[in-house]
Amino acid sequence: MKNGGLISKTINTPTLTTVSSGVWSLQEQYEVRRSMPTEPISDGLSSWYDATDISTLYTDTSKTTNVTSNGDTVQLWADKSGGGYDMLGYPSAEPTYDNQTHTQACIDFDTTSWMYNTTGKVVKQLYAVVSSTSTISGVLFGYNNAYNQYVHFDTGSTVYNAAPNLDGTAGSYKSVTGYAGIPTTGVHLLVVDLVNFVRMDYTQYASSGAYSHGGGSTGTYIGRRDNSSTANLFNGKIIELIGYDRHLDSTEIENVEDYLNIKHGLGLTR
Repeated sequence: MKNGGLISKTINTPTLTTVSSGVWSLQEQYEVRRSMPTEPISDGLSSWYDATDISTLYTDTSKTTNVTSNGDTVQLWADKSGGGYDMLGYPSAEPTYDNQTHTQACIDFDTTSWMYNTTGKVVKQLYAVVSSTSTISGVLFGYNNAYNQYVHFDTGSTVYNAAPNLDGTAGSYKSVTGYAGIPTTGVHLLVVDLVNFVRMDYTQYASSGAYSHGGGSTGTYIGRRDNSSTANLFNGKIIELIGYDRHLDSTEIENVEDYLNIKHGLGLTR
């Protein structure tokens, strides 16, 4: 049908978009498809954990029995990146599957549980859809390295983003001015870059005097930091984690954010 110089056709209304007329121009269809990414950017994808995909959650480490019910112990969280970097629940400290707290299914880390993989991994940029149970959320993601290293550590008074060992000296931390951590209400989209910034819900907070950092490690953790008797375990719920082994540019960052925003119905606007 030709109408006002625009070629259009009647199609089924996309699931996440409402149009009263049911008639879409080709330009409208393009705009909708562009704003509804179906997967994260694959270039540099280092690790990917999705609690809403129950096929990636197991009650055993041999990946024979999937999680099925609220409260099930998660002994293995399979990596969807294709790299096979599965995370294991630490024995007797495994997190649990939660499909009751939020609209989205999530993994519950309650300051007693954490997951790990001891194989070397590079993560330079981390995307997380999370909620916090406490004003002291603890460590969201950590590294096993010569010193305590972590990505996003909320002590209740200070929030550190990116690893502390960035300049090669133990205990050299980089905090981000103006960023107060994950709120204790709602679900939030967090982006942490190991060079110089953290973003939450589309707002970016910069770090002054940023260090460069390779992002490499001899192992990674979800929900704690390494090499410490006070591991500062995470107190919150994780819906999705995506790691990249490179620093995405601003357009790519927005694309991944949009993917997570739309997928989980966060309702964020730029």
